[in-house]
Amino acid sequence: MQRTLEADYVLIGSGAAGMAFADVIVRHTQSSLIVIDRHAKPGGHWNDAYPFVRLHLPSHYYGVDSTPLELDRPFRGGVNDGLMHMASRDEILAYYERVMADVLLASGRVYYLPMHDWRDGFAVSRISATELPVKANKRYVDGTWSNTGVPSTHSLNYRVDPALTCVAINALPDVPRTFQNYCVVGQGKTGMDACTWLLGQGVSPDRIRWIMPRDAWWADRAKMQFSPEHFDATMDGQIAQMEAVAAARTADEIFLGFEARGFSNRHDRTHLPTMWHSATASVRESDLLRSISDVVRKGRLKEITALDLHLEHGHVQAKPDTLYIDCSATGIPVQAGVPIFQEQRITLELTRALRPCLSAATIAATEIFVDSDTERNAMSQPVIAPGVPGDWPRMMVASMANHSAAQAYPEFARFLADTRLDPAPSLFKRIPATDASKHARIDRFKALAREAFPNILRLASVVV
Repeated sequence: MQRTLEADYVLIGSGAAGMAFADVIVRHTQSSLIVIDRHAKPGGHWNDAYPFVRLHLPSHYYGVDSTPLELDRPFRGGVNDGLMHMASRDEILAYYERVMADVLLASGRVYYLPMHDWRDGFAVSRISATELPVKANKRYVDGTWSNTGVPSTHSLNYRVDPALTCVAINALPDVPRTFQNYCVVGQGKTGMDACTWLLGQGVSPDRIRWIMPRDAWWADRAKMQFSPEHFDATMDGQIAQMEAVAAARTADEIFLGFEARGFSNRHDRTHLPTMWHSATASVRESDLLRSISDVVRKGRLKEITALDLHLEHGHVQAKPDTLYIDCSATGIPVQAGVPIFQEQRITLELTRALRPCLSAATIAATEIFVDSDTERNAMSQPVIAPGVPGDWPRMMVASMANHSAAQAYPEFARFLADTRLDPAPSLFKRIPATDASKHARIDRFKALAREAFPNILRLASVVV
């Protein structure tokens, strides 16, 4: 009979959340882990991402707590020139390989099983089909909850005439010839990246059609840098959010207030967005995206034929010699949360708005520093991934409640104060105590947040 592999924790998935969880467990305890992942390398969905993808936000608060991905390195060139470094796919994958080797495996307490599926107590090789019995003595940890979708691995939800050329965004750099026209399907972060990439390659805007089922809000990237070099712009963004939400009566007014104060943008001010997935773009990128005027707003795409594009709310004539670029994968789907701590199981969900790495690290710290699952769950309310503008106040309320509850546990509170993964506190600590003007701005933001909180609570309960 084959020997059962045992460890304190069995972690399924070595993506961003799984790696952040494992890093905290290894560094703050003597526990052992078995890490099972279907990919050949750690990094989760980054293994399947398109080659020119980058983080939409600075690298310096992404990854695992122990090891900076990049710190204080400016981005040079293009529409993001002068902003903080945003790691590429290849940089992120190399980073996670380094963390796996130098932090996790170097501890001597981590057993890593890449290219394996998890099936009811067995790690099953995707190559040989060998089944290894695996047992967790403390917890099984689900690092796959977010179920991140990318175009290269999802199935098209529309039909395409076989005579036409439709590719996932991953294939763009390897397209064998020039096309007369290009059609980007999808409005999210991936669709924005496809349009920006095409324009950056010199494709004229009048050769690009953009299928935009719903208009979306996105944030000004310059106001989400959380670095000393961009302190003023970052604080402008934080203060703008609190001022806007304090005055808002509806979800739309939240984002219109953000826009009026220079924090948020949209493609066309004559169309009110109904989607918010927390994408960001620099002002120069926003201006570039607005140069595309052939935007189709007729709902989701149903079918592409040689003559027409059939959509939920009508059709448009197809253009000749078009390359169709699929960017319609959901990303992180909106799904109801489950209790994070359940007997022998931990589910790595968001507990901090828009911060998967911080959330997973915080869940690990909760496991370590809090005594009971009742207490752990009380400070680990799932924060549902955003889909619509009304999700903003709901996310903030849950995040703030989780953070507040943690302050009753001194060791946990110290962890939260020290982690580099929480961008605002990390920035505030780096401002010299002697810089009175900057600390005055920080104090103003905190005061505005306290004043806005009652309205955030109200909006979270009434917005649709």
